[in-house]
Amino acid sequence: MLSPGKLFISEATEGPLAINITLSAQPSDVVTVTIAVPGAWDNTPMAVVAPSQLHFTPENWNQAQALLLQPRPVCNGDYFVKLSLE
Repeated sequence: MLSPGKLFISEATEGPLAINITLSAQPSDVVTVTIAVPGAWDNTPMAVVAPSQLHFTPENWNQAQALLLQPRPVCNGDYFVKLSLE
């Protein structure tokens, strides 16, 4: 589960922005979630995320873990940042 589910970036947005992630079911072993931001038209990510990995265990799977997203001013106007979670 990703909260907020959508992140809207406007010219007035200042970061970093906090995003909380939990798993929707208890795993039987450690689960590592790798977070990445796809590149824009110039192959530079539209934001930077930290940390780039989160680790969930059978004990903490339903406790929110936070990552910080720092938008990159890529254009004038509003835009969306897509996160890749694997």
